[in-house]
Amino acid sequence: MNERYADRIKRATLSAEEAAEYIGISKTLLYAMAKARSIPWFPVGAPGSRKPQMRFRLASLDRWMDEQERLNYDVPDS
Repeated sequence: MNERYADRIKRATLSAEEAAEYIGISKTLLYAMAKARSIPWFPVGAPGSRKPQMRFRLASLDRWMDEQERLNYDVPDS
């Protein structure tokens, strides 16, 4: 694989530790949110793996944060 292409892919996805730091929460909370399916993530590993690694797309996290902001701070007009 082209090294430049691999670098672009790597920047587009984050590990659990990187994702937690990116959105400003603990890794423990991130794992709990992922388990509850309240934050977007995808597994990386061999098919059927018992412990796949969690990966988070940067674009998905940005969309998720935008949605959280709208849900929590947009007040309907009276």
